Amino acid sequence: MRYAKCTPDDIAFLKSRIAPQNSEIFKKPEFRNVSIITATNKVKDSYNEVGAERFAADTRQELHHFYSTDKLRPGNVGKKQKRGRPKSKKSKQQVMTEGLQKQLWDVPPASVGHIPGKLAVCLGMPVLIRNNDATELCITKGQEGLVAGWTSSIGPYDMPILETLFVKLINPPSTVNIEGLEENVVPITRTKTKKTAVLGTDKKLSIEREQVNILPNFSMTDYSSQGKTRNYNVVDLADNSRYHGMYTSLSRGTSAEGTVILGTFDDNIYKITQGLSKAGFLRQEFRELNLLDEITRLRYEDKLPKHVNADLRYPLIQAYMEWKKNTDMIEQWHAELKVTSYDELIPQEAVDDTEYLWKSEVMSKQPLEQRKKRMQDIEDQVKISKTMGKKMKSQDSTTQSISDQPRGVLWDSVDYSCGYDSLLVILFSIWKDNALFWGRKWRSHGGYISQISAGFAKVLTNQSTIEEVRNALRSDLRQKHPERFPHGSAGIYISDLIPKVIPDIELGHSTIECPNCRKHSTRLANNFALSAFTVINANQYRKSKIGDQYSIEDALYTAKGDIRQKCAPCKTNYVRQLTVDTQTDLICFGIDDTHLKIKPLIHLPAGNSHNTYRLKGLIYGGGQHFTSRIVDNHGQVFYADGLQNGRECIFERTLMASDDGIWLKTCKGRILLYVVYENMTMLTANGIRE
Repeated sequence: MRYAKCTPDDIAFLKSRIAPQNSEIFKKPEFRNVSIITATNKVKDSYNEVGAERFAADTRQELHHFYSTDKLRPGNVGKKQKRGRPKSKKSKQQVMTEGLQKQLWDVPPASVGHIPGKLAVCLGMPVLIRNNDATELCITKGQEGLVAGWTSSIGPYDMPILETLFVKLINPPSTVNIEGLEENVVPITRTKTKKTAVLGTDKKLSIEREQVNILPNFSMTDYSSQGKTRNYNVVDLADNSRYHGMYTSLSRGTSAEGTVILGTFDDNIYKITQGLSKAGFLRQEFRELNLLDEITRLRYEDKLPKHVNADLRYPLIQAYMEWKKNTDMIEQWHAELKVTSYDELIPQEAVDDTEYLWKSEVMSKQPLEQRKKRMQDIEDQVKISKTMGKKMKSQDSTTQSISDQPRGVLWDSVDYSCGYDSLLVILFSIWKDNALFWGRKWRSHGGYISQISAGFAKVLTNQSTIEEVRNALRSDLRQKHPERFPHGSAGIYISDLIPKVIPDIELGHSTIECPNCRKHSTRLANNFALSAFTVINANQYRKSKIGDQYSIEDALYTAKGDIRQKCAPCKTNYVRQLTVDTQTDLICFGIDDTHLKIKPLIHLPAGNSHNTYRLKGLIYGGGQHFTSRIVDNHGQVFYADGLQNGRECIFERTLMASDDGIWLKTCKGRILLYVVYENMTMLTANGIRE
């Protein structure tokens, strides 16, 4: 199933795990309350509703229902849900009536951001925590537990509301002891969250919902199940849209005996028998993972020579293949992974481990100590206050020191800030390395980037912190755009934030021309207009095959290339080229095309010359949280997550000029959303060298 190539015998085996209707197996205690893995949130909510009623009947308890307190929020609730999606209809509803409140209570949790309007609980019932309330107490999203008690009161329309729910955690990462409570019992209180409620097919309401953020745990989606290991695994495969979800659901189980499939999955059999995609990217990924598995096994068994060693994937595979020139391991692979040539397993030429992208002796003629001295000189020169006698704030536990290591940003656990933090930590790293140049440059742009630059200058002179710079920016954005930059745990879309911060300069435009009759077409050209913030969507027009070297330059058509559209009169394929007329200091790309190779350096034309841009930051998202990677001027890559690591940025590795970039596409389970480049040519032209 991993390779979508199940045989008839495999299908027969899977069908042997289907539980017949009214099966006695669900009367066994080990299966009775197992959370069912399904594909959709709609089905999950239905399973949870039925499961709660059944659990109360099994334990001969009354099922208690506790209601949310909802308030309408003003304005258009239809902000962009994702890049490129149309805005929703504006609701005319302005007053929360009793009828509307009851209607909202009846809406399933999936239609209101997975926060229930009516929460059913009883003692001992399995529940799932839905929010990172207190990581130090193991109150984290996805943590499972059992209801241990509650306190309640009477809310609007004389309906009961929860004040605090006490949950006994199941297998928490560490033992939790709170005075006055049993071991591993934690309190979860009501919280206010801004959400969009979907009523019917087209009506949406922006509301503020106050409720304890947990759900019954009689079902979960295949997405939420990732990372879990289950001795007893009950799955519903009927609604899976792709074979990946079926594989994820079934692979949570540790044994066939402990795996039970609900209902039939006949409509999805073709998905697990058609083989891997013709594109081949996933197939090559599996091949490389198999090689890395073998290398790991040999290293563990102390059978690997010391020279088979490297920090990056491709150099390591290259070293292994040169050592193990003839291997039977490949013959044991699944047929979907077989190669026609032995050389196909070698991704690229061998690279020199010392070939760092930004070697200090190449990129800078200054030794390290002089660079540190120059950083101190910048710190001394950057002064915000013109009052000579103004006393600087004394450095305390909240004031950061100047260091060559990038500086992180503390996450705000009350007013969630990871969206802002993920961008600001990159901008501060860029600004700090050349504070005088970027200070002048960003001030000349005006707007929010000028405000940020002034704030960073105060950080260098210990008059402020990055957190204060963030809070000031956030406050100003909210005053002008309250719907896009809400308060609390609702979060933001970074696609809304970046254009407000990075100056939106148009750099170039596309041209489409027939090379035969010289006819020009503008119908599709706007799809590839280039600005300082550009989203690169999946390629739909290029005629040539996308390879493993498919780069940002390729996606932007900075070189002429045939596309699929043909000239109507002569039937010749059009040629597209992106003409770049000007330059910018920073450029940010939204990565919607997963095939893109993230290169440390990119080259873009600018009039009659060209500019070299170097990678300085990457933003990742997943699980309602954003994190960053920072690349300093020496090619060192640091991981920044203010929620887990506070102000500390964790060193990962050093980029090399020939780096394949694959490892940059994901980060600790999150996917790459945005990359930020700085104009290296602009720095060099101003006499700046690192």
